[in-house]
Amino acid sequence: MQKEEKENKLIYVWCDFESTGIWGLTNEGYLGNADYERFDLPQGLVVRFKFWERWFSDTYVEWNDERNKMDRKLFDAYGLSLAVDLKRFTGDKHRIFYGHLNDENCVEIILVERERSETELGKIVPMSLLCKK
Repeated sequence: MQKEEKENKLIYVWCDFESTGIWGLTNEGYLGNADYERFDLPQGLVVRFKFWERWFSDTYVEWNDERNKMDRKLFDAYGLSLAVDLKRFTGDKHRIFYGHLNDENCVEIILVERERSETELGKIVPMSLLCKK
């Protein structure tokens, strides 16, 4: 159990063919695809990850076409929302990143806890912050 904890300390969310979309850094320094059961994720989040992976598998080749760049942006926005929700679920137990380990655009998801002011009550207030690693 302790080895598993160490392996999952850094978690990356990005999609690859036939993956879960969740990758953990192993003790040897390699990224390994993680099973959903390892994190005991809620079923709704698992369904969203599976949808995202299917979207990737069905359309990846088409993104090289100039006409489909918007689809890639939507895909990335959906993946980013998955990373934020994974961070909300895991809390401070793991550091969650969106993007590949070697990607210069890889960002860490950080939860920001604060009290809402009276003027913010009833409004959507961002509770996550993206920062370059």
